[in-house]
Amino acid sequence: DGCEDYSVGMHRHDESIERMRVRSVEGGPLSVGKEAMFEIFVYTATDTSGRPNPHEKEVARFWYTPDVISKDWSEIDYKRIDAERGVQLLSTRFMIQPGDNTQAVRLSYGYSDSAVAGPCYRMDKYFDVDDLVFEVDHGSIPKPSLQYIYTPHVLSPSPVTETVAKYDRKFSVPRCADYSVACNTGFDLIWNVGDEEPNFPNSIDTCSDSTGPTAHKFEAVRYISVRSTKDTIMTVGDWISIIARVYSPNDKSLRPMSEDNQFILHFYYTSDFEPRWKYIASRFRKPGDSWFEVKHMLPKGSLHAVRVIYGYGRFLVGPCVKSWEYYDVDDLMFTVVEPFSTVLPSLAPTSSVAEEDLVAVYDTEFTAPRCFDVGASCNTWFKNGGVGRDANGGYENNAPNTIDGCEDYSVGMHRHDESIERMRVRSVEGGPLSVGKEAMFEIFVYTATDTSGRPNPHEKEVARFWYTPDVISKDWSEIDYKRIDAERGVQLLSTRFMIQPGDNTQAVRLSYGYSDSAVAGPCYRMDKYFDV
Repeated sequence: DGCEDYSVGMHRHDESIERMRVRSVEGGPLSVGKEAMFEIFVYTATDTSGRPNPHEKEVARFWYTPDVISKDWSEIDYKRIDAERGVQLLSTRFMIQPGDNTQAVRLSYGYSDSAVAGPCYRMDKYFDVDDLVFEVDHGSIPKPSLQYIYTPHVLSPSPVTETVAKYDRKFSVPRCADYSVACNTGFDLIWNVGDEEPNFPNSIDTCSDSTGPTAHKFEAVRYISVRSTKDTIMTVGDWISIIARVYSPNDKSLRPMSEDNQFILHFYYTSDFEPRWKYIASRFRKPGDSWFEVKHMLPKGSLHAVRVIYGYGRFLVGPCVKSWEYYDVDDLMFTVVEPFSTVLPSLAPTSSVAEEDLVAVYDTEFTAPRCFDVGASCNTWFKNGGVGRDANGGYENNAPNTIDGCEDYSVGMHRHDESIERMRVRSVEGGPLSVGKEAMFEIFVYTATDTSGRPNPHEKEVARFWYTPDVISKDWSEIDYKRIDAERGVQLLSTRFMIQPGDNTQAVRLSYGYSDSAVAGPCYRMDKYFDV
């Protein structure tokens, strides 16, 4: 499309793109519905000391279009990179979408916040942008592997064509609990902004709207819908349409659009199989009440959610863009048919215990998330996201979420300082969690975004894993210890442990903080940045 580099840059001295490749992840031809890997070798700047902002990061933005004629670019990833690091290999994955046979990817790569507002927006004079055009096979969109079979017996004989979600108090969002062809929020569940929105904030992880005034005057999401493109019950591997209706101010003088500030709509998704928000697409829109649609292939998992963020500001990607002054964020949760591996009768489990993946609920007796039944796994979903009891940056629901009253250090801010997002315990070999069997303890955490102002800015973060086979005695044993670099975004931590004889109700803990937080025991805090 003629987008040009900024000519001040020097090859292999300033930010420059050296080589690009697109390849099939699973092998075979690049095909619609298959996952592809976009890989790029770049040269980082050799010396930024003479620049006006010498301590800034470099920014790489990954773009994709399924049609080189329309040039409808969607951002598929975003990375911030340290300068003066020589040659770096950058990569991201994306799903090849239906469109033209000829498709393209782009990397826009520059210093500071280069390319923040779109696929060819340049804020800095050190900037390189390059495209790679490739051909794709438009054979039929693949269904799940033949090793999977579906379970029609769990479906209603005559499923409702479109289900209207109901507010789910456990997940704090509108949810369609039954299988369906389509699911929508209706026009009442999420319509408004901030405290005037019913069941505010309508997000599974406490991400909140801006505190600006009400709908019909400022940016608001009014309606979200998901629908199978085949008009069949939504199933893993199917394509769905995600439709959103949003409202913008009719008075154009309230929001002067420019290269820096525009009306922006972001779409994200997540599932219980991989519980972190993933970016789908963005749209730029004019003032007024409008409908928008994107396509998405359902990944693994039975419990899915989509998120729509609509606001006014610079083009900044993230599942909770809080730097905008005016924005609305809303989620919709829905249930998907998940295929399972065929099990031969001779290999079928003999235990009478249900081999389920359970979602914990808050238990007032033990004052922590709890799975009341025995299952193959137990997870908190996003219900313990947050830090401390106060509201600076997102307090933790039901704080402190510990069986012995151990509390976070309230100085910490959710997703800015060290914070625990989601926890899961699962059987390593499958089947119910059982004494003598090995279990995996997995935790998604947010590393600190900026430690430069701390007294010891070069320290590591510390994660300590604890386990007790008896929640009455609360006899904690440390089962693992990890030191982690700060400023690394979301990280998945995990460790294995053997389930010991004890009480039927057992517990795990993560104590997570900066420097040597929690060095002396399961509730010892040396630093003010600490989540447990």
